[in-house]
Amino acid sequence: MRVLIGDKPQGELTAKQEANVSSVRKEERVEGTVLSPDEATQAYLGQTRLLYLIMAGSTVVLTLGLCLLADQQDQAMIFAAAIGCDLALALFLVFLLRRRARIWRDKLPQRAAGLPTIGTTIVVDAPGLVIAGRTFPWPALRIDQVDLAGFSSERRTIYFIERLALAAGGDTIVLDAMMIGKGRLIVGNVWRRMRPVAP
Repeated sequence: MRVLIGDKPQGELTAKQEANVSSVRKEERVEGTVLSPDEATQAYLGQTRLLYLIMAGSTVVLTLGLCLLADQQDQAMIFAAAIGCDLALALFLVFLLRRRARIWRDKLPQRAAGLPTIGTTIVVDAPGLVIAGRTFPWPALRIDQVDLAGFSSERRTIYFIERLALAAGGDTIVLDAMMIGKGRLIVGNVWRRMRPVAP
């Protein structure tokens, strides 16, 4: 199995890395549809925008709370500083959103490469992986490549599955978490069925 982390080839996943691959909830059946590039872009930017709005809103609430807790004679100065900080954060998040949108659009042809046709239904269930009505039983599938994105904290690095390339006899099946409706659940459940996590 070939492993890419942040688009860079790695050796085999270590047991520790594999234990830190983010698990989605296990579903008996997950169904999604291959999205068009425009639909995938809308979904990705919508999720990113929502995340940034939550971050900005949380910061505004926190700074207003600090203003209310300050001594009355200091409140005006702290309020002005809080507004300045909130505006600076908002501008920074707008910059980040535009940068992410540019990176996403640059990588879109690469992400769409090898996927089933737009509108194809993909189902993960007990008998196997179903692509446009054709069932590939789990024992007949092998993971050729996994693309991961790593997010580090002080304690550990969590890996999210971005893309899977599966071999099924002479066929290659490509699944991308952001190019398929319910894509995170689909690639996550395929991974869980093919790489069961030890209890």
